[in-house]
Amino acid sequence: MSEDMAYVTRFNPAIFPRPLFMKKAIPELNIYLLSIRQTILNKASNQQLMGSTDGIKEERVVVSKRAGTIHKLLNALRKEDPLKIIEPCYRQDRSYDGYSIVEETVYGTLFFRKLREKYVIIKNTVGAPPAAISSGKNVIIDLMDLWHCDRDYVIFNSIDTYVLRRAKCVIAWSKAIAALLRRLLPGQCIEYLPFGIDLDLMDPLKVSPKLLFEKYPNLDGKVIIGYSGGGGERYHGIDKLVQAFSLIEKLNKDEIYLVIQTWGQNQRIRALLKKHGVRHYELIPSTSFNDPLRLSMLRASNILVLTASESPGVYLAERSTMFHYMASGNAVVAEKTPGTLGGY
Repeated sequence: MSEDMAYVTRFNPAIFPRPLFMKKAIPELNIYLLSIRQTILNKASNQQLMGSTDGIKEERVVVSKRAGTIHKLLNALRKEDPLKIIEPCYRQDRSYDGYSIVEETVYGTLFFRKLREKYVIIKNTVGAPPAAISSGKNVIIDLMDLWHCDRDYVIFNSIDTYVLRRAKCVIAWSKAIAALLRRLLPGQCIEYLPFGIDLDLMDPLKVSPKLLFEKYPNLDGKVIIGYSGGGGERYHGIDKLVQAFSLIEKLNKDEIYLVIQTWGQNQRIRALLKKHGVRHYELIPSTSFNDPLRLSMLRASNILVLTASESPGVYLAERSTMFHYMASGNAVVAEKTPGTLGGY
């Protein structure tokens, strides 16, 4: 049966490597990248990825007049969706139900009906309904995020609720999220499978901390407080880290540095650093999860900090970053949440 299984994700595996870990357990697993524009442009075949980080790079849609037209049309549909009046809770890709129905129909017609595998593991809920379910696939939801419409309380979009109920099983990455889903979806198959770490793919102890110091010589000999992961959004809690460091910096002068690496939002983080008057910091560019520079940064940090917030998706999550931190062997300071208490 394993040769009939596919893992479908909208996220770049070079940053979110969960399908690579799955493939290690199931060698015959085929990994596909799901993109609405690529699906429309590449109607002849589905885009299958390699089973390792070799050759998996940031996806770049070919710049063409056709691609640009599709992009503009999709954005217009997303913004002007009339169904947002009925269902104001949008999905993780910022789409309301009207756009989602169109999007899922495209996936079902152009992607999933051509997919030869009978069993499909899908990361999160976008792409599952009715695309995979109505195409005769057996669907398992690999739930990385508890999406809650950007609210500060747990609420599900109507389409997401349908998907979670119709899937053969839902795999939660967090004990706290698994417990919540069992209460909200009685009778549904809910399993817990943490993110974990694969030292064959990512091992900070195999990379020298000198790599970071060669790139940023001003850090050599300093006390480093490190943060890596997330997108630098408010709900990741990084605002508190910057504010707290600004107080520490006043007492320690030139002896301590804040080193931050995220997957985007550096402009927002720079604004935060400026707002709080932080002078001693370095921002590491976005990289793959196992980029040597990122691993060197984890290894060189004296203290690694995992922030949180009361936003449900973060509050209940077992963050993959925590496993990366633990692999470095360094001291970790994490905010106490149901997620951090669950599986580490």
